[in-house]
Amino acid sequence: MQLTLPYTETMSLTTPVIRRGQYRYFLLVACLYFFFNSFLLPDGLLYTILLSPVFLYWLMSKKVHVMRNIILFFLCWLPFLVIHYSYGISLHEYLKSSALYLTVFVFSMTVYYYFKHYSFTYEPLMETVLKINFLFVLVCVFLLVANQRDIVWSVTDISEGVSDFPRLRMLTYEPSYYSLLLIPSFLFYFQYIFYRNMTTRKWVLLATVLISLGLSLSYGAIFISILTLGLFVSYNLFSNVRRRHNKRFVFFLSAALVLGIVLIFTLFAESGFVLRILNIVSGTDSSINNRSSQAYFLALSIADLKSTVFGVGPGQLKLLGENLISLVYAFSDQPDSGQMARIPSSMAETLATFGWVGFSGKLLVELILFRKTKVKTSSFRLCLFIFMFIYQFVGSFSTNIVEIFFWTLAFSRVFPDQYFKAESPSLNKS
Repeated sequence: MQLTLPYTETMSLTTPVIRRGQYRYFLLVACLYFFFNSFLLPDGLLYTILLSPVFLYWLMSKKVHVMRNIILFFLCWLPFLVIHYSYGISLHEYLKSSALYLTVFVFSMTVYYYFKHYSFTYEPLMETVLKINFLFVLVCVFLLVANQRDIVWSVTDISEGVSDFPRLRMLTYEPSYYSLLLIPSFLFYFQYIFYRNMTTRKWVLLATVLISLGLSLSYGAIFISILTLGLFVSYNLFSNVRRRHNKRFVFFLSAALVLGIVLIFTLFAESGFVLRILNIVSGTDSSINNRSSQAYFLALSIADLKSTVFGVGPGQLKLLGENLISLVYAFSDQPDSGQMARIPSSMAETLATFGWVGFSGKLLVELILFRKTKVKTSSFRLCLFIFMFIYQFVGSFSTNIVEIFFWTLAFSRVFPDQYFKAESPSLNKS
């Protein structure tokens, strides 16, 4: 099997080649990651965690400096362990949580190596996953009509005055997680629109993404996506490279935004969708409050039990703050509930776990990597960075592998603008 590239980062004259069997393994992992990662597993456990030894074996077979990277990981981890131990910790829970962070690190190495050497397979893999996803969406809609909603739908009170509203979560643990899985595809096809290189097939695939996002009704992912496009267009006002494409899109985005607002407040003025928007604007939406101000107030309260500078340490959050978290976010605190109490904000959870040192350190690393890996040279990677930089403050959690996927892809030197300007990759079977 051979995939042809519309661009190349080097002057190599050879076309990237991948064996049919290896491509199928990639597709299998992609489907597992997208559809079944938490299926039938306890909350907090994922198949990508269980596959960490397989990922390590694959990386070592590719001559990646795995041991060197793991040693660097532990050298960065050791000072926190010493400091947290001096404050007093449950060592068993600390080490168990540290092992979880290590599996996340292994996953990030695996994704980075994949994009470094096999990025030319990403689009065909994504297309296949989106086709399967839409078939599942049709099944999910049928289950909703057949009143079998609990299997793949979350039916909750999403805001004041909006009760028993169904939101698609597929086989993930919540709708916002499912929507986050879809965002890279949405931003990917946006690049083709931006560079005026969309085809009918791509429009259809993008439509399936938008339908899935709409059914998930994840306001955070949807609104931050729109904000990302607005910031991306604003950034390009000062870019000589993309200015020609940007002028056209400023008008397109503005017209779409005005049309959307008119439709929302006329045809859909009485819908639950609009009622929640009004609650968000008025500041009465409990979900937004829980993911913003409430999350950071709670994080500081928990960190203060040990140290606001260094936090309470990995694995200690559920021990020291489980009752409080369960009370605020309606998690069950019963051991047999299968639920894991967590703060629904990656940066807030980082603040509670690693204090202001971890909070500021994470932001600093992101900004350093943004500059070092020249994220701004790729419009796709720039959009990914903008989205996740904002989203981490109001969603996700510190060991969320979907967030890790965003960061790893954003900091991989792949998908330059030329990729979306040139003819699309084609799949040629040899």
